[in-house]
Amino acid sequence: MQTSEPEESVTRLVVAPNASLSTRHALRFIFVVGAVMFGVAGWFAARGFWPVLIFAVANLVALLAAIVASLRHNAYREVLCFSGEDVRVEFGFAGRGILFTASLPRRTLRAMVEEGPYRTSPTRLLLRAGERSVEVGRCLTDSDRVSLCCRIRGLLQPDWQRPAPVVPDAFADHVWR
Repeated sequence: MQTSEPEESVTRLVVAPNASLSTRHALRFIFVVGAVMFGVAGWFAARGFWPVLIFAVANLVALLAAIVASLRHNAYREVLCFSGEDVRVEFGFAGRGILFTASLPRRTLRAMVEEGPYRTSPTRLLLRAGERSVEVGRCLTDSDRVSLCCRIRGLLQPDWQRPAPVVPDAFADHVWR
C-alpha cells in the first residue's frame, strides 16, 4: 500500500498589463490610418508636393514601430507562486517563457509600497526578505499596486491569523441567514 503526502496547495497571482489592443485590431487600425494618410499624401503628390509621400512613409513606419512595441508589452507577465515555505516570482512574456525567477522565504517576506525616487515617479511594490528585494507590479497603476500589496499581505499570513471575510453592507440583503 502506498501512502502519498497530500499535495501542497499553491496560490498563483498573475500580474499582467491591461491590454485591450489585439493583433487583429492593431492591423485594422494601421490599415485605416495608412489608407487615410496615403490618400492625403497622394492628393498632395498629384499637385506637385511629392516630399509629402516621404513623410507619410516615415509616419507610418513610426506608427508601426509604436504598435509593435505596444503589442510586445501586452505579453509581459509576472507570476507570484505562494507555496508552503517560499514565494517564487517569475518574470517573462506569454508564449516566450520565463526570463527571470526569484525565490524568497515566505516566513520573513514583507510586502510594501514605496514612493518612487522622484516626486512624479510611480510607487513601487517591493517584496523584501532580509537583504533581498524584488519589485513586482511594474505594469500596474498606483492604486492597483496598493490592492495587490494588500492581497499579498493576506496570503503571507498563516491561516489561523487571517480574519474572517467581511460581507459589505451592499450585499447584506443577499446573504442567507
